[in-house]
Amino acid sequence: MENGIALTRQSRFPSIMVALLVGAVQAEKFCDGAFLGLLKQGCIIRWLGKLEVIDNRKKIEYYPGLFDEFKVQKILDRWDKFPGIMWGLGFELDYYHSFELYRKRSNLKLKPSHSKREERRNLLYLLEHADRQIVGNYLFSEWRKYVKCELSYDQFDLDFIFRVMDILESRYI
Repeated sequence: MENGIALTRQSRFPSIMVALLVGAVQAEKFCDGAFLGLLKQGCIIRWLGKLEVIDNRKKIEYYPGLFDEFKVQKILDRWDKFPGIMWGLGFELDYYHSFELYRKRSNLKLKPSHSKREERRNLLYLLEHADRQIVGNYLFSEWRKYVKCELSYDQFDLDFIFRVMDILESRYI
């Protein structure tokens, strides 16, 4: 809920498109020809196409073992099917927004963390008490952080992602 208005996936996409178009118009204000350049380069058409792809995603029903292929593959960059599965299950790539709201509102007492390992322990504790949507959104955001931001990751990070995946799977049982 934002500003007292519940935002669903359907209501957010038109606002994203408006924001992109407003940004394009503002770019024109500072640089003559910017809007025309976006049109000629096909940016606006790609934006509209992306919205259509998002709107036409297939829903996926969870089944045990859905994430097994990812647990075997140790290179996150090769998880090509992962975004489609997460979107199909109804999760959003919200860059930890829903998790941070949950973290602030939860009354769970956490031990102070003095290392990355202790911080991960606290995160897992919070996720074990969160609902399915928050865990799924968190997992999706965690994957994106390493793949798209090109951060290096190690076995410790992979183990953490697999533990979050296990928590998500336990929400379907």
